Amino acid sequence: MGPAQQHGIKRAEEGYPKGADTSEPGAPNKTNPWDDPDFTDARYDMHRFGQMGDGAMDKIWDGDGMGSGNHKPSSTEPGKTLFPPGTTKAQVEGWFKSIAANPDSRPQARPHGDGWVVSGTRDGITCVVTLDKDGSISGGFPVSGEGVTTNPPA
Repeated sequence: MGPAQQHGIKRAEEGYPKGADTSEPGAPNKTNPWDDPDFTDARYDMHRFGQMGDGAMDKIWDGDGMGSGNHKPSSTEPGKTLFPPGTTKAQVEGWFKSIAANPDSRPQARPHGDGWVVSGTRDGITCVVTLDKDGSISGGFPVSGEGVTTNPPA
């Protein structure tokens, strides 16, 4: 992970949203959607907030063999959205951690109350990120941005 991504993740962990100018005192600071009082109880239960779940990055990148994941740029799996050519696994992990900690969207509960779905744009790539109830990242995929493609259906 490069210095810019590390800086972005650090800023997200400190509560600064993407695009906030922190170089000047008094710069406007957008509110992190997780700070909404509606999410107080949920955040209390998230003891792994923003961390990668066990095997999650491998699934996101290479797939799980059961149809989930496999979004690496070289994937040939039908119907999958792919990260742009040249994107690295470390970049995606950095984006997902940043989006999980400080999404551009209001978190949405997953069906059956087993976690959350958030979205955000990092380095021009819009992604959806899923979190388990403990706050760990369990999946995600690119939605749009320069170089994001979708393989044709089977």
